[in-house]
Amino acid sequence: MLGLRSGHVDFGFYRPWCHDNKLVVEELKGKMGDDPMKIRKIEIEFPLLVELPPGFEQALDRLVDTVCKKYEQENPMRVMWPAGHGSKPIFSQADLAFLGKPPNPDAPKKGEPTWEEHVYQIDVAERMKGKVGE
Repeated sequence: MLGLRSGHVDFGFYRPWCHDNKLVVEELKGKMGDDPMKIRKIEIEFPLLVELPPGFEQALDRLVDTVCKKYEQENPMRVMWPAGHGSKPIFSQADLAFLGKPPNPDAPKKGEPTWEEHVYQIDVAERMKGKVGE
């Protein structure tokens, strides 16, 4: 699965220029509670390297988009979309802080991202409806 980095990349739901995101995400977490039927992540791990069949990534992206559309129906003031797909990025601690992602003590302090070439990742973004920066 080499060469996945060519996909569109737009990491995570937090946008530094969208001032309300952290507060809104915390508020939404409170409303969602600990419902065992709700998930945050889907993981599939193959025991060996495999080759994905033609069209698999696109079909997976469409499935993720259906989850996003369902979320939007349940939260009419919010928008959610598959925002990035390709090889999994490994960020530095500085980049993780800037992106609003959880810290990783094993990550380098600074530097350019590196890539897990054998991991296909889809990032999903979420924000309040309206123009970015309002």
